[in-house]
Amino acid sequence: MARTSNSNERFKYGICLNDECSMCKEKKVQQIPMRKDLVCTECGKPLRECPPPPPGTPAIVKILIIIAVLAVIGLAVLLLLPGGSEVETVKKGVTTAAGTTEPAKEVTETKETVLVKEISADKDITLNVGESKQLNYTATPAQHDEQIDAFSSDETVVSVSGNTITGKQAGNATVTLTTNLSAVKETVHITVEAAKTDVKTSTTASYGTISLDYGTYTGDLKNGKPHGHGTITYSKSQKIINSRSYVASPGDTFEGDFRDGIISGGIGYWTHDGTITNIRP
Repeated sequence: MARTSNSNERFKYGICLNDECSMCKEKKVQQIPMRKDLVCTECGKPLRECPPPPPGTPAIVKILIIIAVLAVIGLAVLLLLPGGSEVETVKKGVTTAAGTTEPAKEVTETKETVLVKEISADKDITLNVGESKQLNYTATPAQHDEQIDAFSSDETVVSVSGNTITGKQAGNATVTLTTNLSAVKETVHITVEAAKTDVKTSTTASYGTISLDYGTYTGDLKNGKPHGHGTITYSKSQKIINSRSYVASPGDTFEGDFRDGIISGGIGYWTHDGTITNIRP
């Protein structure tokens, strides 16, 4: 007598364990032919083998679904019959036909974030060592929701604390202003100069070179002024002696005697384009 083939012997069964797969979420037992790999028919992940589902379960599920659908249809028909209560839901919790009022729904408003489009600041700032300055800048638009921070490219040259910059040592660096959301940037070039010191003028006679408004003087000095014999090298046009019409040009020299910063004494020598002219004060 021929043996009847059992369907369970031709198939194997498994449950998907992939949490992202809908077959796993439904806990559905999958029927896989015996010759194929035991993997999920939807996501392809390996299945955990399990016994076959009890006979008749699919049919029961279908019947329950049909009953639920019929119940919904019947309820809808009853509501549309004469004498039924037709309810129109109005936003903000107001209902009409039944004369009732539902609680108003809370509406959450989302505020739009205002971003900075541009930052403007001084392009170049000069500091002395030890000097501090306020880093002034403007952001567009003025009313925004961002934070603007400043960063130094070299903290050993210039340091940043909030919007205050301080020169640390002579050199060059940059300070960058940047926003925390839109990443808008502005760069400021910083020059730090060595601190200027006051030079005390010696009250004793000496010899050296000093700067004048119209050139340089090299020679005898007293109290920081030409006093004695020396030479002026002119860097711009200048009348040599106020009482005379001699005018020196840039590059000319005058050698003579001086007293308290003024040409005086004997004959002096003005050199112009290789020509030497004797001048008596």
